[in-house]
Amino acid sequence: MTKLYLAGVLSNPVHEKHFIELGGKYAIMTYYKIWTKETLHDKINHLHNLGIDIILDSGAHTLQKGKQTPNYEAFFEGYLDYLKKHHDLYTAFVELDIENIVGLRKVNAWSERLAKEIGREPIRVWHKHRGGIKSWEEMTQQYPYIGFSGFLINTTGNMELPPERIPDFLAIARQNGCKVHGFGFTGRSLGKMNFYSVDSSSWTAGSRYGAFFHFSQGRLYTLSRTNFVAKYGKAFNKLNYKEIQWWNTLQWIKMQKFLNGQGVT
Repeated sequence: MTKLYLAGVLSNPVHEKHFIELGGKYAIMTYYKIWTKETLHDKINHLHNLGIDIILDSGAHTLQKGKQTPNYEAFFEGYLDYLKKHHDLYTAFVELDIENIVGLRKVNAWSERLAKEIGREPIRVWHKHRGGIKSWEEMTQQYPYIGFSGFLINTTGNMELPPERIPDFLAIARQNGCKVHGFGFTGRSLGKMNFYSVDSSSWTAGSRYGAFFHFSQGRLYTLSRTNFVAKYGKAFNKLNYKEIQWWNTLQWIKMQKFLNGQGVT
């Protein structure tokens, strides 16, 4: 079973409405968004009260994209303070894996403070430059829940961990009783990968790129509008943005349920 967390649930009232109405179960949030828009906390509290399972990411990578040099120490202190007050809203939370900016020693020190002051270990995030498979093995022995990214590391299309190596890394984690989260891995064969959890924002691609999704037999297929209309009929050619997003949300929630062992087809 794999938990599929959807990102961007609170990015748009339409996304939020459909996610709740259609029975979404898992969502991932970022502290960076809460930090810049405190009213989001009340909405997260509402999702929690509905029984939705939520992971909190720091959003520190987004912080790097600003025009000014961020005060990462102040950002971390804010993250820590927020979690001290509200960690009960979250099933898990993620460390600030920005060792490319502040160094690994600082990242580890921050993570140790999170674990000590909150009483729960953060999800530690493996990166290729941390030392390869040996570092991964050590992390799976030391921590209960770690993750790695499915995002590209450069414009050549290379990933930090090539897809053919993923099963080996997951096998090591299973041997050591460690849960693994795949950041941005939903475009791959999730039913075969056996992650403990993954996340994606692709379910909102209908509003961003005009994509349609179709869930069938444990897989999500992406369709153009032309192919979607050809499959479902000309009446669907007039779907507006909200209707497209409703359809796509339904397909992704079907995927959530399937990966969670609920037998959706």
